[in-house]
Amino acid sequence: MNKPLQIYLPLLTLLMAFSCTDVKEKTGEVTEAKDSLPLTSFYSYYLKTFEIRDSTGDAQGWGYDIYIDSTRTIHQPTIPAVSGISSFKTENDASRTGNYAISKMKKSGSFPTLSIKELDSLGVLK
Repeated sequence: MNKPLQIYLPLLTLLMAFSCTDVKEKTGEVTEAKDSLPLTSFYSYYLKTFEIRDSTGDAQGWGYDIYIDSTRTIHQPTIPAVSGISSFKTENDASRTGNYAISKMKKSGSFPTLSIKELDSLGVLK
């Protein structure tokens, strides 16, 4: 093997090894963040659940926001695909639905649509 190749081949191998490692999810100061997903593509996704309150301060339910690279991309204060305006009954319901929506976004590369059947299988429509 010639001398330059002996020097650069190990460096090239090392560079390739580090470029193939997983990128860690961006973290920020989000006081209400309950669930987050690891980064599996070029973008960082995370979910933030929030409690919905009426004008008197009484709790009305839960919703979720989906952030992509620290930009709020989806604000979901109501249950999608359901007629009328109703929020999620529990924080867990909002979290499960938001995480499912993120998984669909990662697979399709576009904004998700959720069906009644999918929400039912998540246990959100009980």
